[in-house]
Amino acid sequence: MTESIRHNRYLEIWLNEYFIEGVAAYRQYFYNHESLIYGYEENGKRVKMMSLYNGKPVLTEAPIDVIETAWCHACENNAEIKGFELAPDEGGYELDLAHIYRQVQDYLSGRDCSEDYQYLAQKEKGIFGMPIYEEILNHEQDRKKFLEDVRAAYSFKEHKECMRFRFRYLHEGGILPDEEYRLLMEQADEAAATADILLHMVLKNKMVNRMEIQEKIWEYLERLERCDRKCCRLFLHILEVM
Repeated sequence: MTESIRHNRYLEIWLNEYFIEGVAAYRQYFYNHESLIYGYEENGKRVKMMSLYNGKPVLTEAPIDVIETAWCHACENNAEIKGFELAPDEGGYELDLAHIYRQVQDYLSGRDCSEDYQYLAQKEKGIFGMPIYEEILNHEQDRKKFLEDVRAAYSFKEHKECMRFRFRYLHEGGILPDEEYRLLMEQADEAAATADILLHMVLKNKMVNRMEIQEKIWEYLERLERCDRKCCRLFLHILEVM
């Protein structure tokens, strides 16, 4: 482990997180999951690593004997150790605008993009892209799920925030001209604000559960769909004329 890190290679190993302090499973239940080993303290014999807590990355440390115990209790998973070489590229990577254009088209049409990668991973099942709005709004069972599981509303909010970050990235990289960027961000900001209100309404309904709140939720979901569609179509138009 130490030799790999000295040679700028990180390690991904499977650990039983029951033994790892700072993660959800610690002393609660056995749970095998990958962790990324990225550093160590030679004198203290502690390992620095990145794991997950509530679905988000967390940085933590653990004594090497704890890591060994967690690794030994990962059962058959511990047979796999992956190495990742630290090789920063100052030039970054070239943006494939044609690919971005196709991805936005797929999002608007609801095409399952996972079918493009069937040779690498299993094809996904479900509803994709913009049609997810219609699926929720037009099916009682899906409405019920949307109200009960706030992760769906969180996903809408995170998706709109990601849109804003990506537009900003394209602008800072000199891809999006100033005026086009301004127009796009107006739409993206409106979508993000609407998604934020939607999330708060769903959280409020979890506490109060009133019909008038639920009607507002569907109203804001419809509004979000319109904002989302308008923003994506504007982005496609900008890409077409670039």
